[in-house]
Amino acid sequence: MVDAQVRGGGGAGVKCWFEATNASVETALKVKIAQDQIAGRYPNGMGLGFPDFILDISQNCYIYARILFNTTTLEIETGSDSITVLKSNDLQSNTASEQYILLATVETETDPARIVAINNVCSQPQPNPCALAWTT
Repeated sequence: MVDAQVRGGGGAGVKCWFEATNASVETALKVKIAQDQIAGRYPNGMGLGFPDFILDISQNCYIYARILFNTTTLEIETGSDSITVLKSNDLQSNTASEQYILLATVETETDPARIVAINNVCSQPQPNPCALAWTT
C-alpha cells in the first residue's frame, strides 16, 4: 500500500535528510525514515548495521528529531537517547533542555486506513541550544 504522495523527497540530486517514505503494509500504517547523522551522531536506533528505521503511526502526525541538551554546558547530552527520531500526534515545542526539529508531516485517512501524503522538510537538522525555551 504505497500510494501516498511524497513531497520534498529530494529529487534532481538534492539530498533529503531523514526522508520519510510510506512503508505501510495493508492497513498497518508505517513510515520509514532514512538513516543519517545529526551533529556527527546517529539518532538512537539508527546507524551502520541497523535495520530500517520504521515508525508505526495511527493518524496524522509529525516526525521530529529530538535533541537533548545539557543545560549547564549547552552541549548535546552523551547518552544514546540524547538524539532521537520520533512521531508525535501533536505539535511539539522546545523546552529548557529539548530541541524539536520537524522532519516531516504525515497525513492519513481512516476508511480505508492509509497514508495519503508525506511532506518532508529535507533540510539538514541543526542542533541549536539558542532555540531552547529559556526560563528566567
